[in-house]
Amino acid sequence: MNIYLDIEQVLILNDGHIVPHVKNFLKTITTHNVYWLTANNGGNNEFELKRLVPLLDNDEINLISLINHCKWDMIRTDAIDFSQPFLWFTHSVDEFEMEDLQRHKCMVNLHIINCTVEPDALKSLAHKLPQPVQPDTTHSPYKYKMK
Repeated sequence: MNIYLDIEQVLILNDGHIVPHVKNFLKTITTHNVYWLTANNGGNNEFELKRLVPLLDNDEINLISLINHCKWDMIRTDAIDFSQPFLWFTHSVDEFEMEDLQRHKCMVNLHIINCTVEPDALKSLAHKLPQPVQPDTTHSPYKYKMK
């Protein structure tokens, strides 16, 4: 299973503080293949990571060093590998990304998180991740790119 992870509102609050339960959440997700999938700069996460790293302790920094970078062009779902189950933790999606998830019948794999509104959102995820569904690539324009 792949996990796609946003930084804003998922790991960093609006006030610039780290979200509660980050360490346990990172321990849980980094047992899988994890990729940064932020809404900015086509996958260039340098700015967000510069904000994140000073807020973390050494163990948390080691955990985020296990997270891979991925590139995308127009929409973040360009970076998602729809050939296998995945989870996507983000604070928002746009209409085109939503359409892509609907086309692949995997909306359940999307988890909108806003820790500014719900500070303990990561608490339950730190102990057990939701079960993703296998995306449907039957009618997907991506079905030929995944081999």
